[in-house]
Amino acid sequence: MIIRTVLDITRASHKHLRLTLLLAASYHHFNALQKELTMEVWVIGQRLPSLESFLEALGIRIVYVPLAATAQVVRTSNKIPASDTGVSGRPILLLDNDILCTGSLDELLHTATLSIMGTEAGVLRIQDAQWEEIEKKTGRKTLFRRYLALRDYPACRGAAMFRNEQAFEKQRLYVNTGVLLIPTGLRLREIWEDHLVSIVELFKGHPLTSDAVAGCDQASFATALGQIGSFDWLPIGYNYRPQCFILGLVPSEQIRLVHLAGAIQRGSGGRNPANDPSLTVTRHIALYWHSRILSELEKLASRCSADAIAQRRTIAEQTQSVGIAIAERYRLNAAYAQCVQELESARP
Repeated sequence: MIIRTVLDITRASHKHLRLTLLLAASYHHFNALQKELTMEVWVIGQRLPSLESFLEALGIRIVYVPLAATAQVVRTSNKIPASDTGVSGRPILLLDNDILCTGSLDELLHTATLSIMGTEAGVLRIQDAQWEEIEKKTGRKTLFRRYLALRDYPACRGAAMFRNEQAFEKQRLYVNTGVLLIPTGLRLREIWEDHLVSIVELFKGHPLTSDAVAGCDQASFATALGQIGSFDWLPIGYNYRPQCFILGLVPSEQIRLVHLAGAIQRGSGGRNPANDPSLTVTRHIALYWHSRILSELEKLASRCSADAIAQRRTIAEQTQSVGIAIAERYRLNAAYAQCVQELESARP
């Protein structure tokens, strides 16, 4: 299996550079001895010698690639070319770079599936009227599954209800694309690119337009799944987001990939601190956990039992400590500072 992520250095996002280092180090920490797993970082933009030497020391392959053609349409679609299994004959675990590995990925090597695997979106961002317009004007259709988006689960009973499909109505399948397990032999890249362009074109100047259909790759991924015709759920511990901690979906030993999705809470100046070049990796982890997870758990005090909240807080703090320990062991603050220095010195 190839683990692959895409880092776009042409964007002025220090957040993604910082978190790519964390992803690489955490992957190595838990999976360096597993020879059937290899990792690639696809880089768009200039060469950073410090980044190259850091990744190469971990046995991670760095591949320089051009900006994806679809990135002119939707910037985040840079990951679509990386979904191509090509001639390697090996499945791809496609990751956003804001991911922390917290355990061995061995289980995925033994996951026998001919279907793409992923997890629920946090929020169903696309309205029924938008889906109907896509189906009517482009012929693109989604799969229907019995499921709930993460934010549709009640905070205090979410774990007991999770993926109890018989309790849910069927609805259009909308998947988070931050972690995808892609088997060989599918035409996902070709289909995904085609659907992305047609959907974005449809909603240019359209009264129903929104960022969810005109500025994101997840609508086209949903319709690509519809054309491919099959999909399986990935265990939620492989795309564990803040809402998963708040719902208390699984114990810490089942969490393998933590997806640091979303922005850190903005400070008094209204800025996202994650975009501050001086923010260290360890400080980023601390701020993220506080604003996105721990402070949200505090808000449940009047709704859920004290024991349930304490248990969820313990799991959150355990995973946070894993991230900080890895950052310190691999000296990520220093590695990041070197990369930033090279990045800034190369810019006019």
